[in-house]
Amino acid sequence: MLSRTSTAIFSTVAMLRLATCAFFDSPNDPIPDQWQKALPMAWDNTEIMMNAMFPDDDGLSKYHNWAIDQIMDGNGTINVCMRWNSDAILDEETRKNISIQHVKQYQQWLEWLPGWDNFPFKEVKFNVIAWAIANDSQLIGNRDDFHVYTEFKDDNGIVACDPGCSRHLNPDGDYSSCGRGAENRFHQYFLVDKSWGEYNMGAASGEGINVSEYGWDTVGSKLGNWSILVHESGHTFGLRDYINDMSNETSICSISWLPPNLTEQMVMEPTDQGAHIPKITRFEGWFVRYLWSRFSRIRGWQEDGTTFPPTPECPPGSFE
Repeated sequence: MLSRTSTAIFSTVAMLRLATCAFFDSPNDPIPDQWQKALPMAWDNTEIMMNAMFPDDDGLSKYHNWAIDQIMDGNGTINVCMRWNSDAILDEETRKNISIQHVKQYQQWLEWLPGWDNFPFKEVKFNVIAWAIANDSQLIGNRDDFHVYTEFKDDNGIVACDPGCSRHLNPDGDYSSCGRGAENRFHQYFLVDKSWGEYNMGAASGEGINVSEYGWDTVGSKLGNWSILVHESGHTFGLRDYINDMSNETSICSISWLPPNLTEQMVMEPTDQGAHIPKITRFEGWFVRYLWSRFSRIRGWQEDGTTFPPTPECPPGSFE
């Protein structure tokens, strides 16, 4: 399905599966009793909050470019547009290390899926379709495995790949305006961005991940744990930020709601220190599994008669 692949990136995936694998529950295990109710509650809370706070967007269930959608569209491979918003030279080692970190932190989420509830892939691969950069002279070294874009910018004036090739921007699947053809579409971008200044910060959605150049230089480039990237990767699956204000809110109709029966602080639960937890929790791993189980049925990827109750309604202003 893909016209070109990077063997370097594919072999990196295999190595990282062994290097980064933390404890996770067997895919043959049932959902733990303490989270049988918490997981659908987390779905409902996320759906309701997204619809309330972003009424012009598609929300959790109607948006079709979350990471799980991308995996299915790419037949087990996520195509990535790498973006370098920096004044620095981008050499081969830096490109390789950025890809390693991207896959390494993603793997914490992805390793929960193979073998669970008919998930159809033994592993998920990443394919760098292109690099976007301001000046061609910044990118040095071999470029045989990817295209280089210098001519496109996003709405904020930041370097970008061909928007005609973006799955997020072309939800109808029409890639007729993609200059290099549909086989070179990209599912998400990964942007290293100088605009953040001297902060180890990031942002993400199904469209892609944005991390600060400062964070890359000071943390990510060391190839150890990069908590902010683990956190941002979670957003690409549709997970929300959880805010623990110590109110012990029990209603899903609140931005302060936390899933019940948590045993540890979640990666998706930032504090005034930001996102600083380096490893995802068991609950978060099970939530990714739950997302697959639910998306796969509402999208029609598997059919077994399983149905889900309608999302509850919350009073107006619940998330203000």
